[in-house]
Amino acid sequence: MLVEDGKIAALGADASERIHRIATKIERIDATGMTVMPGLIDAHVHLSFDDAESNAEIFHYRRNALSALVAAYNAKKLLRAGVTSILDPDSVYESTIDLRDAIEAGVIEGPRIACGAYALMTSVGGTAGRLIPDHGVIGWGKVLQDKDEIVAEVRRQIKVGADWIKVHVTGLIPRQKHKG
Repeated sequence: MLVEDGKIAALGADASERIHRIATKIERIDATGMTVMPGLIDAHVHLSFDDAESNAEIFHYRRNALSALVAAYNAKKLLRAGVTSILDPDSVYESTIDLRDAIEAGVIEGPRIACGAYALMTSVGGTAGRLIPDHGVIGWGKVLQDKDEIVAEVRRQIKVGADWIKVHVTGLIPRQKHKG
């Protein structure tokens, strides 16, 4: 296996051929009898949430900088645990977009990130019930009222660099849960 710039570049005979053509010094690691894997993938994380006890804590008591610092700390922890790729579908203050870009630029250590911006939802509230306002941004969500607002927000998120658009299509309607 040939690894270049932290990524698997070639395997088997192709790796052997490329190694012979490279003029620079190569570090060889004998992994005979061991398992070599490229890394773990976590397909649903929220780096900026930390160990919040509730949506209320995230919505009302988290500042932008604290959310970004928590996300950076959590990204480094995941990488150290062997997770090399993640999907973070929504984040507080859209901070994961900047974190992804900082990791790609080599500013901070972390896994490869595919990420979203704000989750799109109606005022019914996704998983947060009555905490969700009738419009605007709160925590990790943006409340939208109609298809035109949805289209405009999707376009805005693509423009700011979202890889993923998360949509809450239903919600927990207070006192209606038992009817479902």
